[in-house]
Amino acid sequence: MVKAVAQVDTARSIVYSILTDFGNYPQWVPGCERCQVISTSGNTSTAEIVLNSMKKITLRLRFDAAPDQLLKFEMVSCPDIKAYSGSYKLMNASDGTGTVVVTELELDAGPMAPRFIVDRMVKKTLESTGEALQKFAKTVAARSPAPAPGPAAAIPGHKVRRPKCLLRVIHTEAGDEIYYGGRLFHVK
Repeated sequence: MVKAVAQVDTARSIVYSILTDFGNYPQWVPGCERCQVISTSGNTSTAEIVLNSMKKITLRLRFDAAPDQLLKFEMVSCPDIKAYSGSYKLMNASDGTGTVVVTELELDAGPMAPRFIVDRMVKKTLESTGEALQKFAKTVAARSPAPAPGPAAAIPGHKVRRPKCLLRVIHTEAGDEIYYGGRLFHVK
């Protein structure tokens, strides 16, 4: 399983709406040529996606969503690869502005390519997808009306409390430092 973390300077609800708007994936997902929703029932959708990276593949994926928190996806069918699954986990950024997106992807290409090459390609793909999501979210947020100020902003002299920090991402020259659940992880 390959993981990547991206900070998107947009509200979590907007990021979630972008991730679950499957028909618009070709507008921002690198290598996505087409995405068509086949069926939807509650928070579960099935979509057919055409990805063109090293090879053009057509995937049928099932998406299961927990609104504003999590979007899981799993391959239903694809003649070219053995397995494709993962998730987008959404959390508020530690500074209170924006959303942290933790993406996980498991890809088993079978005999098409060695595992280490596939993992390296997946890591680069996840990083470019995070950058594309950040860029696309800015355009969507610019079109969205500004949210009304919350009750804390309406009370003069009221101190706004910063949410407890479950996840913090710090970009350094040596790579990213990720604090998650009281543990420190270094990512190059």
